[in-house]
Amino acid sequence: MKYRNSGMFDRYNHNQIDQYKADDRKRLLSYIQSKGFTRPRDVWFDNLRRFLDLDMDPARDWIDTLKAQIYPEDAAIMQIHLTWSFIAFCEPTNPGDEFLLTQNAYSIFEGPSTTRYNVITQKTDANFYTEYHNFAPISPRLIIISRSHLLQSEGQSQDWLRETRNRLAAAVQSQHLNPEKAGSILHDLPVRPCRPMYTASEITSPTCFRETDKFLFQCFKLSRHHTTTINNIFLEEAHTTSSIIYHSQGSLKSSLEQYFKSETTGMKAVLGPRHIRHLYLIALEKIARDLGSSVSCRMNALCGVSSPPRMHMSSFVAYTVASKLLPEKHTEMLPRAYSLMNPEASERAFWSDTHQAGLMMMLRTKLDRALKTSSLSNEAKFEVRSNLRGFFMEFPPERLWLYLKISRNMNKFDDQDFTKQILDLELEGPEDDFPRYIALFPSQRTNLVKAMYYRAIV
Repeated sequence: MKYRNSGMFDRYNHNQIDQYKADDRKRLLSYIQSKGFTRPRDVWFDNLRRFLDLDMDPARDWIDTLKAQIYPEDAAIMQIHLTWSFIAFCEPTNPGDEFLLTQNAYSIFEGPSTTRYNVITQKTDANFYTEYHNFAPISPRLIIISRSHLLQSEGQSQDWLRETRNRLAAAVQSQHLNPEKAGSILHDLPVRPCRPMYTASEITSPTCFRETDKFLFQCFKLSRHHTTTINNIFLEEAHTTSSIIYHSQGSLKSSLEQYFKSETTGMKAVLGPRHIRHLYLIALEKIARDLGSSVSCRMNALCGVSSPPRMHMSSFVAYTVASKLLPEKHTEMLPRAYSLMNPEASERAFWSDTHQAGLMMMLRTKLDRALKTSSLSNEAKFEVRSNLRGFFMEFPPERLWLYLKISRNMNKFDDQDFTKQILDLELEGPEDDFPRYIALFPSQRTNLVKAMYYRAIV
């Protein structure tokens, strides 16, 4: 499930190797050429097929077989997960507690990451990470947890094993920027490996294992603290996804409130109002309010930075207006008018259009400023502005619709400190009369877009 999940698939889901962005790009290219593949996606499908067909023998010859058959780095990932950790079945102790199921739950982990924030791409790049726990929610009341042997667990009290583990754990933690903080927030999880019942009377090597060996699993009870911590991890990592599945509204409300109030270091770190995690947290607050919650989300500045570097007023207004346009009821993910013009649009597409509409506003602002001091004739200035209008009307109508709303609300913010709103936002306007007709009469789209622009432009 971890390999099938969106995290791994998105990594390979490309038609050209030039689109592959992971740091092993050169190694993957060499592997693709050696196997006769044409696309990175082919590697993922081939790996998955061989995972499913693998005959896992007790003597562990499957390790060498896997290394010979699939992309070596993915073979190493599977080997580590199967030999350096154990699985445990868990359920909440409290009858009202439930596990959430986020879209990427099977591909996330609990553990430290030494990260670096790239201000150019506005993405966080992981340099080194340690997977202490992986998760597989089975139902609202049952989860499978994979726990690394780097952590102390019940039933592993032999001195030699404890010493070896401590040395290895210290070596792994030393690779992080702050080794003293590179532990697990679930280190005290009350789980232990299953109890084996071997057929052979004495186990001296892997060849002693038999297909008739049995393994006795128990279901461990998790406290509300541990259940909350796991759900917090799920919610923290769901900011790049579009759905969260829950069983009961009461449990969802409680989980959101606990996440909002959590003071776990590193969680809910944002870089100003345009940061994707900030927008995600705002959306979660809307959902919580619909469920009757009054708890506000406690956010933290990323790496001690309280606002993004050199943010333009147009971008700030764009993201502020867009966040207010989102439906109050979480039955609809996007503004109705926006969805009418682009029924297939995702939430990611909406925020991408918001960003682009903000850039359109920035271009217009800079152009207006330049024309004010320009020596061009009035006729030439009119032609420049006319060309800009024509250029804007070539964009998708849903993006132009956002631009018109941003334009109307630019004067609602203090131009000396645009983070201060001085007037109420105007979220409704003449542009709202057109999306339905644009959707119903696609052959008249050009004329309708032009009419929408001239009716609404400020």
